[in-house]
Amino acid sequence: MAVRKRGDAFMADFMIKRTRYRGTFDKVRLSGETNERLRFQTKDEAQNLLAYRETVYHDEMYAFTVFALHCGARSGTIMDLRWNNFALNCRTALFIGGDKKSPPKTLPMSQPTIDAIKTMERLNPNSKGSFAHFKKDGKLRTAWDRMQEALGFDDVVVHTLRHTCASWRCNVGWT
Repeated sequence: MAVRKRGDAFMADFMIKRTRYRGTFDKVRLSGETNERLRFQTKDEAQNLLAYRETVYHDEMYAFTVFALHCGARSGTIMDLRWNNFALNCRTALFIGGDKKSPPKTLPMSQPTIDAIKTMERLNPNSKGSFAHFKKDGKLRTAWDRMQEALGFDDVVVHTLRHTCASWRCNVGWT
């Protein structure tokens, strides 16, 4: 079945290129599917989320949520950060790209973000990084699903924290 679909796609691509070469038509526009979500949290929703994290999951999940909400990075990127990626005295974090095409990025850190890192350093001094242990044990996903159910968020995923950060920054004039 998969071979047939690939063959069909190859043939369609071949026919489009051939007709362009012959000048039959200039350009074919293929409509692609959009899987984008336009969702970010309001201040009240974020406060409810943080209050829930603080009371139910205490330090670790609260620290992760604060860090993600304030820095706007992807959750996988946050979990890849190591202790040497932070320069707390300079209030920055260095995000190393996962491949050769992604240049390293320096991110300014707010005081709540710095406090979250200090909390994780206190709780997990022997780990590879601040949130590295979330990646292997699935703890983040389980906690997130429970939070969604408890707060009644049916359309909020971890990536929503990234959208929320970007939206809030745009609203106050960051570029």
